[in-house]
Parts: sequence; C-alpha cells; structure tokens
Amino acid sequence: MRVILPDAPMHGERSGNESETEQAIYFWDTVRGNIDELPLLRDALDAEG
Repeated sequence: MRVILPDAPMHGERSGNESETEQAIYFWDTVRGNIDELPLLRDALDAEG
C-alpha cells in the first residue's frame, strides 16, 4: 500500500501569503484542485514503477 499526502494549494510548501480568511473563502476550490490533481499524481507514480 502506498499513501500519498501532497500539500494542497495554499497549504504547506504551496502556500503564499494567504490569510486564514482567504483560505476559508477558497476551501472548495482547494478541495476540487486536489481531486483534479490526483490522476496526475497517480500517473507520475505509475511511470516511476
């Protein structure tokens, strides 16, 4: 089993100077971004074997 825990946009290594309010406003956009990125991450890991 492999567990993948990427940083979400506006979090961790991918954060900028967003305030907590800005992060809250864009919460669902962030969730959707994670969903959209999942196939890209999976394909990259599959390519590495």
